Amino acid sequence: MATKVTCTPPKGKKGYTINFRHPVEKDKSGKYGLKVHRGLSTADEKKANILVAQLENMIADEYWWNRSKRNEAYNHFDTIVVDAFFDPMDTLQDECALLDKIMLPGKAEGYKRGLLLGPSGVGKTSLLRIMAGTVKEKFPTTSTGRTTTCNMEIIMSDERDYEMVITFMSRHLVEMYVQECIEAAIDVCMHTDGEQSRQAISESLFIHRDLVVRLSYLLGDLTLTPETGNEDFEDDFDEDIINNTEKEDTIYSQDSNMLLQKVNYFIDELIKICDTLKSGDVDVEDESFNPEDNIPILALRDEMVNEIAKRFDLLTNGERLNSKGKWVNAWYFKTSDRKEFLKMAKLFSSNSKGSWGGLLTPIVKTMRVKGDFRPAAMDQSPKIVLFDGLGLGHKTTATSLPNRIVEYFRLSDAIILVDNAQAPVLDNVKMALKAVIEYGYASKILFAFTHVDMMKGDNFHKFDDKRRHILAALNSYLHEMKRQNEDTFSDAEAKSIINSCHFFSDLDKDEPSKMTQHYTQSLLKQIENLYSAGITIEDVMLKYDAMTLYSHVQAGIRKYRDIWSQIIGYPVKTEKTTHWSRVKALTRRLAYFGQDHYHNELMPLADFRQELSSQLNLFLNKPLKIIPEATAEDIRVMLINEIKSDINAQLIDFVKNHMWQDSSQMQKWEEAYRESGRYSTYYRASKINEILELAAPQIDNFAYNMTDIQKDYIMEFIAIVESTLKKNNCSLEKFNYLT
Repeated sequence: MATKVTCTPPKGKKGYTINFRHPVEKDKSGKYGLKVHRGLSTADEKKANILVAQLENMIADEYWWNRSKRNEAYNHFDTIVVDAFFDPMDTLQDECALLDKIMLPGKAEGYKRGLLLGPSGVGKTSLLRIMAGTVKEKFPTTSTGRTTTCNMEIIMSDERDYEMVITFMSRHLVEMYVQECIEAAIDVCMHTDGEQSRQAISESLFIHRDLVVRLSYLLGDLTLTPETGNEDFEDDFDEDIINNTEKEDTIYSQDSNMLLQKVNYFIDELIKICDTLKSGDVDVEDESFNPEDNIPILALRDEMVNEIAKRFDLLTNGERLNSKGKWVNAWYFKTSDRKEFLKMAKLFSSNSKGSWGGLLTPIVKTMRVKGDFRPAAMDQSPKIVLFDGLGLGHKTTATSLPNRIVEYFRLSDAIILVDNAQAPVLDNVKMALKAVIEYGYASKILFAFTHVDMMKGDNFHKFDDKRRHILAALNSYLHEMKRQNEDTFSDAEAKSIINSCHFFSDLDKDEPSKMTQHYTQSLLKQIENLYSAGITIEDVMLKYDAMTLYSHVQAGIRKYRDIWSQIIGYPVKTEKTTHWSRVKALTRRLAYFGQDHYHNELMPLADFRQELSSQLNLFLNKPLKIIPEATAEDIRVMLINEIKSDINAQLIDFVKNHMWQDSSQMQKWEEAYRESGRYSTYYRASKINEILELAAPQIDNFAYNMTDIQKDYIMEFIAIVESTLKKNNCSLEKFNYLT
């Protein structure tokens, strides 16, 4: 590979920039040689030439082509050079190792773990505040809609010291999100004219379309300044809005004039790029247009990301846990001052508009905090870890839970489904409840119904009327599941779910209501007391029919392939086919973002895991034989759920390996993304179908009609089930139907 590094002092810029092809990282064509664009932070030609020579040496010497050499490289090369070379390789950073600066306590330390799960906007974070005793301190942040955008882990402890570990997205991943924001803003700019378009450009440039990476929190936007009408203009309804909006103190005050100057600079640069594209008659909607090859676009991206990196300067205390570069991958902080601690914590979780331009919230991956967190009425902290994260979203079309959520199931002792009592058990909650049951975690399910105070109706004279109404909705869905298939879950599991409901009101008040205080303590107590009955399953054996397992797997694959054939439009488009741009965005995430889904609507891995889990649930609930026959139902259910959870934990890796992490499959995702031009939508769908042919192969009833790949696939799956059954003193009775 050529070691040439291009160094240019762009017109109008302060200093030199470099462009080079990375020898280790792949570009979107799937070939080694990712294009990297960086500023050198110097206008000195002599120094720039020295930095270029250092970088060329690193590219030429394979010794440095391993990310483990990064810290050593700082002793031999300039920091700017080391960061430019290693930042694109940081996407595989071991987040767990960084988080373990604060070890996650478990049963050995007497701790139980609870996962909060529910749709966006139902009050999940408000409930978390009450459980953690941070209502008056307004931590974590709440607002209407999607607020929590990272994984939050709160360790309740009697220790008086407060600790936190924060992990951040890699610089390379942030560059990709910024790139998408620039592309979206270019699309807006190319289709609007005049000064009125600046606000529209600002909204696209500083708010990513998935509403997770809101660059306005990091960089500010036009709405922060009086001259754009945000502070001086008063609407007739402003008084109502202000009186009903939670006010959070400014965390770090920013110079609004400087923020505005930088925001306008970025917008001006984007408009210049668009003017150049227009003058060159470039069609940005044509798939042949590649913004990642456009030097001015890369330069703007680099400047925006460099500005984001400056926000790490706010981390004046604490300890960096990663390398010496400018970008911070993880940070640790400890203090005995609760007020100082929570102020610092809000830097990573707040969305307070008074602090826009000085928050790190959008690029936080996981936030683990430990300290004296407990409800106000409790004398000491319960030994509980609370997990919270990105919600299920508002859309009711989701059919699967994202893998990142399911991976928390096994870590948790309790799965707390948070739902809005005003409209209980709607589609997203039904989907989540069904999934948790099918994965074998029915015994972990607890319900928390919020907004009981807002339930209105002539049929509600007292709390018990509301409680009965909520439970009727839950019971109705459980009966519906039973009608669809009697073997979905047991009567004992249904009874356990109904008896594990808790009710909350007035979540937005500084002083919790009597109802909320009572059910908060009952919820925490139930989490602490889970599995204390000590039921034994050691003497029970279950025997299963291998042929029946085969039929269930076959059915799950067939249903999944039918659904995804329609989603990608292969071999023909249907009314259910997703727009090509969203399918392309999905392939981009799988190929380059290290993410296995696009939003909560396109989840090829999670959807397949869900179909397999649904079929396994039916299969495992019907053992061929139970020994001893007189085994009590609750013990049988406990054993079956243990088997389900074991298998489903392995299913995540099974699907990942076959559909995504296999090198040949990854290459196909990359090829699918780079399809462009005429007929590219069809060719992309065809390439995805090739992936599914290997990751979810249609299997025949007879061995002589199957390829070796199909045979190996089904036998690998059966081996997972068989080994898990054996581990639990159960068995799979084999028949020679594949020979």
